[in-house]
Amino acid sequence: MTQFSRRIFLKTTAGVVAVAATGAGRAVFAADRPLIVGSYAGTFEEAMKSTFVQKFVADTGVPVELSIGGPSQWLSQVDANPDSPPVDVILTSPRDALSEGATGNYGKISDHDLPNLADVDPRFVDICGGYGVAFDYGGGGLAVNTNAVKNPPKSIKEFVQRTIDGEWVAALPTLSWQATPTDLIWAFNDALGGTVDDISPFIDAMKAMKPNLVFWTGLPDFLTLMQSGEADIGVYTDGRTWAFNRAGNPWLQFINPEEGAVIECIAAMVPAHAHPKAWDFVNYMLDPVLQGQFAAITYYGMTNSKIVYPDSVKDIVTRWQQGRLVPTEEIAAVTPKWVETWNRELGF
Repeated sequence: MTQFSRRIFLKTTAGVVAVAATGAGRAVFAADRPLIVGSYAGTFEEAMKSTFVQKFVADTGVPVELSIGGPSQWLSQVDANPDSPPVDVILTSPRDALSEGATGNYGKISDHDLPNLADVDPRFVDICGGYGVAFDYGGGGLAVNTNAVKNPPKSIKEFVQRTIDGEWVAALPTLSWQATPTDLIWAFNDALGGTVDDISPFIDAMKAMKPNLVFWTGLPDFLTLMQSGEADIGVYTDGRTWAFNRAGNPWLQFINPEEGAVIECIAAMVPAHAHPKAWDFVNYMLDPVLQGQFAAITYYGMTNSKIVYPDSVKDIVTRWQQGRLVPTEEIAAVTPKWVETWNRELGF
C-alpha cells in the first residue's frame, strides 16, 4: 500500500477531553472542552501558537490545544470516530480534502459564515471540493547550492537537460514523499509536454537523468545532501529553502522556474460534528493580518488577497499567481496509475 492511500490508525492525542455522542450522532461538548487543532511540529507549531491560536483565545476565551502530527493521523482519528471527532480542525492537502470529503465526515464551506473568505480566491476552495479552504501554500521548484552551480538553470527543461549532461548531481524526492505526484511527476511531465494521462515524457527524463541523481525521502534529507556536497541542486520547496538560507546558509537559493513553481497548498478542514467554534477558528486562519505574521515566521505564501507581507519576507515569498495551481482532482484520479508506472518503469 502506498503512502497516498495509507491511513494509519493512531490513538487519540493525550489530554483531549472526551465527548459523548447523542443517539442522533451529534456531539455533546463539555463547557470547558478545548478546541483541538491539528498542527505540524517545529516552526509551524510555533507560528500557529503565536498567531492564530493566540488571537483566537484572546478574542473568544475558548481554549485551544494543538494536536501535533500529520494528516494521516488526524484523518484516521476522524474516520474511526466521526460522530465525536477528536480533532476539530485538520490540516491536509487538497487531494485528501477531496477524497475525505466524499466520506460525509466533513462539513462544507458553503454551510458556514466565514467573513474572511470573501478575500480568498475561490480556486482555493474549489481545489478542496468545497470541503475545506487553503490558507497557506509553498512553492515547489528548485533549490541550488550557488557555490557549486554558478549558472543555475532557469527552467525545468533546462534543469533536466543539464542533469542528463552531467553538469551536477541532482537530488529528487522518492515516491514516498507526499508531494512527489505534484512537485515532481506532474511538474516535470507538464513542463516536458506530457498530460495527466501520459507521463511518458517524465519517465523518459528520469531514465536519462538517473546516472546523475540521488534521492531523498524527507525534507531534512535534502538539506543533508546539499550540506554534504552529495548533491548540488534539486527539487525542493521555497519556504524550507529560505528558512535554511536565513539560518546562516546564504549559499542555498530557491529558483522559481520559468514554467512556474508548483503551488502546494495546506487546506483546513472541519469534521461534520466538530467543536461549534471550529469554523470560527478557520476564519482566523484566513485573516490577512494574522496571515502576514504567520508568513514572517514560516516563509510560506498565504491566500488572503489583502495580506501585506512584512519586509522580511516580501521579496522571497512565491506569489501563487507566478506559479502553477495543481489540477487536484485530475491528479488524484490518476495517482495510483502513476505509482504503478513509476514502479514498473523506473524501479528506483
